Formats: sequence, structure tokens, C-alpha cells
Amino acid sequence: MTEHDNTIVGDNVEAFIRRYVALSDDQATALTLWCIHTHAFEAAESTPYIAVSSVGPGCGKTRTLEVLELLVSNPFLTGKITGPALARKLDADACTLLLDETDALFTSAGAQQVLRGILNSGYRLGGKTCFAKGQGVVELNTFTPKAFAGIGAGSLPRTVMDRSIPIVLRKRGAFESVERLRQREVRGEARIPRMMAARFAAQHLERLRLARPDIPRELDDRAADVWEPLLGIADALGGEWPARARHAAVELCSARAEADTDGLAFRLLGACRDVFVALDADRLKTQTLLEWLVDGGEFGDIDGRPLDARMLADTLRPFGVGPAKLKFGRQALQGYERRSFAAAWRLLGDLDEVPAVGSVPEVVAVPA
Repeated sequence: MTEHDNTIVGDNVEAFIRRYVALSDDQATALTLWCIHTHAFEAAESTPYIAVSSVGPGCGKTRTLEVLELLVSNPFLTGKITGPALARKLDADACTLLLDETDALFTSAGAQQVLRGILNSGYRLGGKTCFAKGQGVVELNTFTPKAFAGIGAGSLPRTVMDRSIPIVLRKRGAFESVERLRQREVRGEARIPRMMAARFAAQHLERLRLARPDIPRELDDRAADVWEPLLGIADALGGEWPARARHAAVELCSARAEADTDGLAFRLLGACRDVFVALDADRLKTQTLLEWLVDGGEFGDIDGRPLDARMLADTLRPFGVGPAKLKFGRQALQGYERRSFAAAWRLLGDLDEVPAVGSVPEVVAVPA
């Protein structure tokens, strides 16, 4: 293939994506390169993850995964799966995982621990996870390309977000239009860009394996790891792709800091709900809520220090949630009311309504 032919591969994949999803130029660049990467990920030392998110529903997150499903290598699109089942699927099929509704999957501590281990290990070549089997242990390969979609960066664990390229979607503007995605009609059309991407990857596999692309100085070490495979693909495509890829890397890495903060906020919101449900309470002292959140593990170390009352209040404020002076027995203490979370919890996307509190006395009996 000539350089012109290579460039056409990227152009065709990008054009197909943008027919159905409203994206910025940098976002379209990243998704195009990632789609091609899924056909050649075995040539890379690490595989960048894609984190599609939005601040609310109806912005096209699921649609983005549906479009990617038509272009990537060996896709597996799902919105609900257990950790062990996911590990077995990745090991058996080496599929490209397209995981939807992650804001619902990562709201419970148990599911988060298992899934986080699988996703953390699956970022590097040779990554594996272990499960008990009978009296022994079975090792399962987890190194495959992965993309996620959910409200608020999908409430992804921070370690997963660190390995991800954020694609933050917003409501389309009045002058932005995309085509409706009709699966039966579009699958035939998608074969051409998908086959072009697969053929390009096969022909350049050894070049991509040996590639050591120039990394923009603005990227830190983790961002450099994330973008290196995509920059190698961009260099092989030629034309404007090398410059476009490096511009996208710098811009989207700047956006990742915002996505990290957003993801933390939604994880904390979900964790607060779990505490209220576990204690069957209609109000909690701030100190009690903090103890439960910190003891859970994830919020014991946020940028080098544990979650405290001010951090909790600052993180929840954008959701319209804040502490108030409440009565606990004969004491008036700072705390949170369950009802103040109602609208915010509906943003998590996995519940139409907040679970009703059980029959509790006016003074809730909770740990001091």
C-alpha cells in the first residue's frame, strides 16, 4: 500500500464514525486510530482504553459503542456482566470489549474490586487475572482492547481512567446533525472501512511492533504509554494523521484531568447511596458517612490524603447536595439527609427511583 492508500484507510474509518456520532476533530482522530489499533493490538506493549462519558443521558454514549462495534476487531458489546464471566470471555476470544452502562456496574464495592482487577491487568501485554478453580488456581488472559461508556466517565475506577482516553460527549447543537443508525442497513456499508483497517493492520504489524514514535513533551509518562500505539498507527497512515494524532493527544490528555474529577464525583455519589441503603437510614452524621466511605477503601487515598468533610461537601455540591445541621437525639450535628440525594442518584442511570428507606425511628440509630 502507498502512503496515499494508507491515508485513505484512516479517512474512511473516520468518515464512517462521524456519520453517526457528533464528535470534535480530536475525538474523531482518537476513535479512528483506536479502531485500527484493535486490529493490531498484539503488536503493542499496552492497549489504550476509551472512556466515553457525558454529564447526563441522551448524548450518544451507547450509539458510539454501537458504531465502534461495526468497525473494531472481534467486538463484544455488553451492558451487564460479572467479573468471572468477563475474564473467561476475554481469555477465550481475545475480543474487543465494548462495555456499556459502567456507571451501574461500578457502584458496588464488590463488583468494582473484581472488575477493576481485570481491567487493570488487561492494559499490558501478558496481563492475566487469577480465579480459584477446585483446589487450584486458573490464569486467564485479559490483554485486549476495551472501550467503556457511562454517565460521568462511567464511574470508572481511577486506575482505569488513568489508562483511558476520555471522549466526553455533549448534547448536539442546533446545527449538528448525524444519520440514524439502522443496523441492518449499515452493517454492509461498515464492511469496507472495517476490512480496510484489518488489511492495513496486517500489512503493517511488524512496523507497528517496532515503532518508537515521537511523543509530545506535554504528555506525562502514563499518557505517553496510552498514546504510543496510536501515534505509531498515525505515523504509518501518513498524510495529516501524524500531526492530527499529536494534537489530539495533547488536547484530550488535558481533558482527562476534568474526566478524572468527574468520575470521582460519580463514584462518590454512588458510594453515598450504598451507605444509606446499607444502614437503611434517612439521615446520617457527616462523620458516620465519612467513616463508611473511607473504610470501603477507594476514598482512603485521594491525591495523598483521605476523604474529609470539606472534600465530601465540595465534590457533592455540583449535584445540589450539601450538609446541614440535623438533629440526632438531643444533639444538632452536621449531616446529610437521604432525600437531598434523590435527584442526584437518578443521574447514576441504574435506578429509576432511589430505594425507599425502611421503617426507621425519627432518631436513626447509627454508629457514632
